[in-house]
Amino acid sequence: MTKQESKVQLDGSGLESATAMGQESLQTMMRSYSAWMQTAAELQTETARFMAERVRKDMEMPARLVACGNPLDVYQEQMDFASTMMSDYSDEGQKIAGILSKAAENGRSQGTGTGPS
Repeated sequence: MTKQESKVQLDGSGLESATAMGQESLQTMMRSYSAWMQTAAELQTETARFMAERVRKDMEMPARLVACGNPLDVYQEQMDFASTMMSDYSDEGQKIAGILSKAAENGRSQGTGTGPS
């Protein structure tokens, strides 16, 4: 870089283009942040809903066990509980992956920089 290139231009030339680039960058950043916050809120809402449902099911289990008349019934209740729990977590994982996939697609289509071009 020469001395002439390193000098600050005091006459204001180039200021408009620098300001326009700054505004464009700010708008892109704001779109990205807004999309990120929307996704975070959706993830939080879904996670809270899922956890509330799982806690409800967990709290029902002791009463179901007490109602069993023999050890085979207890075993069957435990197996049903484990099967349902595994299914619930698998389904929830798919929902979370769907939310994240949708966010990535939206980021790509809106050019927010949240996904590859």
